[in-house]
Amino acid sequence: IMTAHVVFPAIEKEAVPATLSKAVLTGLLREQLGYEGVIVTDCLEMHAIAKHFGVGEGAVLAVEASADIVLVSHTLQ
Repeated sequence: IMTAHVVFPAIEKEAVPATLSKAVLTGLLREQLGYEGVIVTDCLEMHAIAKHFGVGEGAVLAVEASADIVLVSHTLQ
């Protein structure tokens, strides 16, 4: 599953994008729905993450929320 950087106020009490939300990734997907597959983030350089959290902090929060793979795909290095 690839996450989206959208906010689900019915699931996540804080204004946190689903990509960074433990309530969404762990609570809803893993626990409530029983999803055991891979969770991949959308690119963390996108505005919703990069502007408000930064790519580094976003990556840490995504992994803490239960993401398995973190994508950073806009900037060529």
